[in-house]
Amino acid sequence: MLTNPLGNQLTISRIFNIWCHHLAAEEWKSGMIPIEDRDVTPDERWSLYSNYPHLHKVTGKLTDDIYATLGYRTLANNISTKHHITVAKLQRINTLAMLRFIDCQKVTQRSSIIKMIHGWEPTYGCLCRQGRESSPLCPQCYQTVETSAHYRTCTADQATEARINFLGDILIEME
Repeated sequence: MLTNPLGNQLTISRIFNIWCHHLAAEEWKSGMIPIEDRDVTPDERWSLYSNYPHLHKVTGKLTDDIYATLGYRTLANNISTKHHITVAKLQRINTLAMLRFIDCQKVTQRSSIIKMIHGWEPTYGCLCRQGRESSPLCPQCYQTVETSAHYRTCTADQATEARINFLGDILIEME
C-alpha cells in the first residue's frame, strides 16, 4: 500500500487519482488525443475540464486552456458578468501582479486564495450542493444557508468570537 509523506496509507481512489494525473501529464507532453466521454470518479467530479480541442482534464497551463477554450473576449465578458465588474475595469486589474503574488504562496495558501476569489469556500451551502453535507444551514446560528457572505457576517456568538480570534492571529503574524 502506498503512503503519503505523513506515513498515512492512501486509499485506492487516491492512488487512482495520482495515476490519472500522471497519465494526463504524460499525455499533455506527448500530444496524444484522449478518449472522449471518460467516466469520472467521485474524487474528480469537481475538477476542471475543457472541451477544446477535445475533452480533457486541465492539469497544467490553465491560462492557455482558458484562452484556447473561450477566447479572451468571451473570457473577459464571462468574468465581468460573474463578478459584476465592467470589462474596462477588468482590463485595469494588474493580473500579472496577482499571478506573481499567488505564485509566491505555498500550494495550500494558493488554493485557498483562488477559492476565496471565486467564492468556492467549503461553506455548508456549497458542500450541500456538492452532496458532501446534508444541510446547508449555518452550524452556528441554524437560521440561514451558510454562504461565503454569511460566514463573514454571522452574528452568532461563536462565529463572532472565531472571527475576532482569527483576525487577532493574522495581526500577530503580520507583526
